[in-house]
Amino acid sequence: MLCVVVSLSGEEEMYSTFQIITHVCIFISAAIIDYFVLYSYFKEIYMLSIESLAEVTARCIEQLHKVAELILHGQEVEKTAQDQAKVLTNLTSAMCNEVSSLSKKFSDSLTAAGSNMKAEVLNPIIDSVLLEGCNSTTYVQDAFQLLLPVLQISHIQTSCLKARE
Repeated sequence: MLCVVVSLSGEEEMYSTFQIITHVCIFISAAIIDYFVLYSYFKEIYMLSIESLAEVTARCIEQLHKVAELILHGQEVEKTAQDQAKVLTNLTSAMCNEVSSLSKKFSDSLTAAGSNMKAEVLNPIIDSVLLEGCNSTTYVQDAFQLLLPVLQISHIQTSCLKARE
Protein backbone atom coordinates (compact mmCIF):
# COMPACT_ATOMS: atom_id res chain seq x y z
CA MET A 1 0.00 0.00 0.00
CA LEU A 2 1.37 3.37 -1.07
CA CYS A 3 1.30 6.12 1.52
CA VAL A 4 1.87 9.83 1.03
CA VAL A 5 3.00 12.25 3.67
CA VAL A 6 1.32 15.65 3.47
CA SER A 7 2.36 18.63 5.56
CA LEU A 8 -0.34 21.18 6.18
CA SER A 9 0.43 24.01 8.57
CA GLY A 10 3.45 22.21 9.96
CA GLU A 11 1.68 18.96 10.87
CA GLU A 12 2.44 15.89 8.87
CA GLU A 13 -0.36 13.52 8.05
CA MET A 14 -0.29 10.22 6.24
CA TYR A 15 -2.80 9.54 3.52
CA SER A 16 -3.24 6.35 1.59
CA THR A 17 -3.56 6.47 -2.18
CA PHE A 18 -7.23 5.60 -1.79
CA GLN A 19 -7.81 8.59 0.50
CA ILE A 20 -6.06 10.93 -1.92
CA ILE A 21 -8.04 9.61 -4.87
CA THR A 22 -11.23 9.92 -2.84
CA HIS A 23 -10.48 13.55 -1.98
CA VAL A 24 -9.59 14.36 -5.58
CA CYS A 25 -12.80 12.70 -6.81
CA ILE A 26 -14.87 14.64 -4.29
CA PHE A 27 -13.20 17.89 -5.37
CA ILE A 28 -13.77 17.13 -9.07
CA SER A 29 -17.36 16.07 -8.39
CA ALA A 30 -18.04 19.33 -6.57
CA ALA A 31 -16.54 21.29 -9.45
CA ILE A 32 -18.68 19.37 -11.96
CA ILE A 33 -21.81 19.89 -9.87
CA ASP A 34 -21.02 23.61 -9.60
CA TYR A 35 -20.60 23.74 -13.38
CA PHE A 36 -23.92 21.98 -13.99
CA VAL A 37 -25.72 24.23 -11.52
CA LEU A 38 -24.22 27.28 -13.24
CA TYR A 39 -25.02 25.85 -16.67
CA SER A 40 -28.57 25.00 -15.58
CA TYR A 41 -29.02 28.53 -14.24
CA PHE A 42 -27.56 29.94 -17.45
CA LYS A 43 -29.87 27.79 -19.59
CA GLU A 44 -32.85 28.91 -17.53
CA ILE A 45 -31.96 32.57 -18.09
CA TYR A 46 -31.59 31.86 -21.80
CA MET A 47 -34.98 30.14 -22.05
CA LEU A 48 -36.70 32.91 -20.07
CA SER A 49 -35.07 35.49 -22.33
CA ILE A 50 -36.37 33.86 -25.50
CA GLU A 51 -39.84 33.33 -23.99
CA SER A 52 -39.98 36.94 -22.81
CA LEU A 53 -38.97 38.29 -26.20
CA ALA A 54 -41.67 36.16 -27.82
CA GLU A 55 -44.25 37.36 -25.31
CA VAL A 56 -43.36 41.04 -25.77
CA THR A 57 -43.44 40.65 -29.55
CA ALA A 58 -46.85 39.01 -29.42
CA ARG A 59 -48.17 41.81 -27.19
CA CYS A 60 -46.80 44.47 -29.55
CA ILE A 61 -48.49 42.86 -32.53
CA GLU A 62 -51.73 42.52 -30.54
CA GLN A 63 -51.58 46.24 -29.76
CA LEU A 64 -51.05 47.11 -33.42
CA HIS A 65 -54.02 44.90 -34.30
CA LYS A 66 -56.14 46.68 -31.69
CA VAL A 67 -55.10 50.06 -33.09
CA ALA A 68 -56.14 48.90 -36.56
CA GLU A 69 -59.57 47.94 -35.21
CA LEU A 70 -59.91 51.30 -33.51
CA ILE A 71 -58.94 53.12 -36.69
CA LEU A 72 -61.51 51.21 -38.73
CA HIS A 73 -64.32 51.59 -36.21
CA GLY A 74 -63.58 55.09 -34.97
CA GLN A 75 -64.30 57.08 -38.11
CA GLU A 76 -66.43 59.66 -36.31
CA VAL A 77 -63.26 61.16 -34.85
CA GLU A 78 -61.81 63.82 -37.10
CA LYS A 79 -58.24 62.61 -37.40
CA THR A 80 -56.55 62.52 -40.77
CA ALA A 81 -54.87 59.40 -42.08
CA GLN A 82 -51.61 61.33 -42.00
CA ASP A 83 -51.99 62.03 -38.28
CA GLN A 84 -52.89 58.40 -37.65
CA ALA A 85 -49.83 57.30 -39.63
CA LYS A 86 -47.57 59.56 -37.53
CA VAL A 87 -48.98 58.14 -34.31
CA LEU A 88 -48.55 54.58 -35.59
CA THR A 89 -45.00 55.32 -36.69
CA ASN A 90 -44.11 56.66 -33.26
CA LEU A 91 -45.83 53.73 -31.54
CA THR A 92 -44.02 51.19 -33.72
CA SER A 93 -40.71 52.94 -33.18
CA ALA A 94 -41.21 52.86 -29.40
CA MET A 95 -42.11 49.17 -29.55
CA CYS A 96 -39.02 48.33 -31.62
CA ASN A 97 -36.77 50.33 -29.29
CA GLU A 98 -38.23 48.50 -26.29
CA VAL A 99 -37.68 45.08 -27.86
CA SER A 100 -34.10 46.01 -28.78
CA SER A 101 -33.43 47.29 -25.28
CA LEU A 102 -34.91 44.15 -23.78
CA SER A 103 -32.76 41.83 -25.90
CA LYS A 104 -29.67 43.87 -24.95
CA LYS A 105 -30.55 43.57 -21.24
CA PHE A 106 -31.05 39.81 -21.64
CA SER A 107 -27.71 39.42 -23.39
CA ASP A 108 -26.02 41.44 -20.62
CA SER A 109 -27.62 39.16 -18.00
CA LEU A 110 -26.44 36.09 -19.87
CA THR A 111 -22.94 37.54 -20.15
CA ALA A 112 -22.86 38.11 -16.41
CA ALA A 113 -24.30 34.68 -15.59
CA GLY A 114 -21.94 32.92 -17.99
CA SER A 115 -18.79 34.81 -17.08
CA ASN A 116 -17.10 31.56 -16.04
CA MET A 117 -18.10 29.74 -19.22
CA LYS A 118 -15.96 29.32 -22.29
CA ALA A 119 -16.47 31.85 -25.06
CA GLU A 120 -17.20 29.04 -27.54
CA VAL A 121 -20.26 28.13 -25.47
CA LEU A 122 -21.30 31.60 -24.31
CA ASN A 123 -21.07 33.63 -27.53
CA PRO A 124 -23.46 31.58 -29.71
CA ILE A 125 -26.14 31.68 -27.02
CA ILE A 126 -25.81 35.42 -26.54
CA ASP A 127 -25.82 35.87 -30.32
CA SER A 128 -29.04 33.88 -30.57
CA VAL A 129 -30.74 36.15 -28.01
CA LEU A 130 -29.65 39.23 -29.94
CA LEU A 131 -30.78 37.60 -33.19
CA GLU A 132 -34.18 36.83 -31.69
CA GLY A 133 -34.40 40.47 -30.62
CA CYS A 134 -33.74 41.51 -34.22
CA ASN A 135 -36.33 39.01 -35.45
CA SER A 136 -38.86 40.39 -32.97
CA THR A 137 -38.21 43.92 -34.17
CA THR A 138 -38.71 42.74 -37.75
CA TYR A 139 -42.05 41.13 -36.84
CA VAL A 140 -43.25 44.37 -35.28
CA GLN A 141 -42.12 46.36 -38.32
CA ASP A 142 -43.87 43.90 -40.64
CA ALA A 143 -47.07 44.25 -38.61
CA PHE A 144 -46.76 48.01 -39.00
CA GLN A 145 -46.42 47.62 -42.77
CA LEU A 146 -49.62 45.58 -42.78
CA LEU A 147 -51.46 48.59 -41.36
CA LEU A 148 -51.08 50.53 -44.63
CA PRO A 149 -54.33 49.15 -46.11
CA VAL A 150 -56.12 50.03 -42.86
CA LEU A 151 -54.93 53.62 -43.16
CA GLN A 152 -55.97 53.69 -46.83
CA ILE A 153 -59.46 52.44 -45.98
CA SER A 154 -59.65 54.94 -43.14
CA HIS A 155 -58.73 57.73 -45.51
CA ILE A 156 -61.33 56.60 -48.05
CA GLN A 157 -64.03 56.33 -45.37
CA THR A 158 -63.18 59.74 -43.94
CA SER A 159 -63.28 61.26 -47.43
CA CYS A 160 -66.67 59.66 -48.11
CA LEU A 161 -68.05 60.99 -44.79
CA LYS A 162 -66.84 64.49 -45.62
CA ALA A 163 -68.33 64.29 -49.13
CA ARG A 164 -71.76 63.34 -47.70
CA GLU A 165 -71.78 66.35 -45.41
